[in-house]
Amino acid sequence: MSSNEKRMVAIQSVFTLCTGMSTVFLNIFLYAYTKSILSMAVYTIFRIAMYPAFFLLAGKLANRVRYSVTLGTGLLMLAGQLLFVLLMHQNFADSIFYVYLTAMIGGAGEGFVWLSFNTLQQFITSKERMFGYLSACGIFSSAANVAAPLLATLVLALFGNRMQGYIILFEIVLAVFIGLTWLAFQVDCPQVPQPFSLRECMCLKNDTAWRHMMISTVLFGIRDSVLIVLSGIMLYNAIGQNGSLYGLLLALFAGITIFSYYIYRR
Repeated sequence: MSSNEKRMVAIQSVFTLCTGMSTVFLNIFLYAYTKSILSMAVYTIFRIAMYPAFFLLAGKLANRVRYSVTLGTGLLMLAGQLLFVLLMHQNFADSIFYVYLTAMIGGAGEGFVWLSFNTLQQFITSKERMFGYLSACGIFSSAANVAAPLLATLVLALFGNRMQGYIILFEIVLAVFIGLTWLAFQVDCPQVPQPFSLRECMCLKNDTAWRHMMISTVLFGIRDSVLIVLSGIMLYNAIGQNGSLYGLLLALFAGITIFSYYIYRR
């Protein structure tokens, strides 16, 4: 693999590790303050609602700068989200506004990151090396999905599942996000000015394959928006709000997912 491909594999794998350690446990951390599944559902609405606007903004910005810049900017936003949580978490119980602001910062960062990831994969590799590159991403990301809840469980167990354990966990991920931001800016990709029209992208009449892809993406998004937050909180309550046990279950689920991928490929 080229140096750029190695950088992207490293960024994507460590990003998967960090989000696995922080995103799910951030939901649990915020739920401890709000104590309301309804509030967390609204939190998810605010977070996901930021995606389309910041996907579009990142795409427009990338016409003027490199996609590595938009990737680094998105990672920096996610670091800013964790910094905001660390500085303002004492206010979460007093005002739900801070919880929703946390969601908007994170949603903005994720919009930038995923637009950049998806596009950079087309620019930094060739058709001949695409399979090897995607295989490496899949292998390391799958390993990160298993390792993330185990590492998070270890941190929480060291602090007896108290809130201090979550604070330390977020501090670790914040530091790693800052390192990833620096690495993202080192990715060398060409600036490719490609003006696009949102209206043309949303037109589903002319291309049957594009229409099917858009519809399946909407359905997949609905599934994710319901399951990612609400099912996690329901499971967390069902096991007595034990963060360490919750992390072990997440690792088990990740292992089952990897095994399922293997069976599917066979």
